[in-house]
Amino acid sequence: MTEDRQRLFFALLPTPAARAALARVAADLRAAHVLRGRWLDPGKYHVTLPFLGAFDAVPETTLAAARMAADTVRAAPFRLALDRLDSFERRRHAPCVLHAAGACEPDLQALFAAIVAQLALQNVPMETGRPYVPHLTLAYGELQAPCVLQAPIEWEVREFVLRLSAHGQHQTIATWPL
Repeated sequence: MTEDRQRLFFALLPTPAARAALARVAADLRAAHVLRGRWLDPGKYHVTLPFLGAFDAVPETTLAAARMAADTVRAAPFRLALDRLDSFERRRHAPCVLHAAGACEPDLQALFAAIVAQLALQNVPMETGRPYVPHLTLAYGELQAPCVLQAPIEWEVREFVLRLSAHGQHQTIATWPL
């Protein structure tokens, strides 16, 4: 995907403390040569919820409908834990990710489903066809071997956001409390 395309998606953002912990884990993994590749800037860390697509320019009608859908989502805050490093594919430049711990998976799946349901009611186009696998991407590259973190990275999820990724930058468009 070229960087001149705008990508629109809902996401969970780590708290500042969790972002710092994620950056430390990434630095440790890099120093241990567990993964060779392109490491993400900590400012881009997020757990993707529904992905709405890539656009030359996001239509204002899509933004408005996505906001209307998000306004009606109801979910309780929950604890998120990321505990395992893996890669989605065994190839060069594959996403190397931290997966959500099993105990928080039901809350993540429920929030994802609630957003998807409201997007459908607003006729907002979104990426479909793949099962939702909650994760946070740390890098793109070649992972030597999957591993479990010594201690999970955790934070209390109290909100979700609508983000726009364009020209290599991520921008939060709007935020909704849980």
